[in-house]
Amino acid sequence: MTKDVLPGAWDLSVAEHLQPGESFEAGAARGLREELGVLVTDLEPLGSIVKFRLEIERLGIKDYEFQQTFRASFDGAVSPAVDEVMETRCIAVSELAAKFGERPEKFTPWLHQRAEELGILDTKAYVS
Repeated sequence: MTKDVLPGAWDLSVAEHLQPGESFEAGAARGLREELGVLVTDLEPLGSIVKFRLEIERLGIKDYEFQQTFRASFDGAVSPAVDEVMETRCIAVSELAAKFGERPEKFTPWLHQRAEELGILDTKAYVS
């Protein structure tokens, strides 16, 4: 609830800003470790690197990013960083689709975008 943008909204599992010289894969591995206490070495890129732009004038936010999504397998305990993560859930895509349908405004714009681009969900069907 302490986030500047959409506190309490459903978001990507981990989202990091890269350090100077850091690769997307290294940043993803760092984010998993810092935000969820998860150590992985087998990150698989999903889709291509994409541009994302978000402007929320009332909050003074102009966010221009390049993004890369990854998938990894992990079989262990998740230890969320309480200052970064309010809650974690593992749910089926069908349940996620139902939640998009119920309250699309409860999801971050970047989750909408990546779910759509990766063919996980047709989020545009849920946005008025």
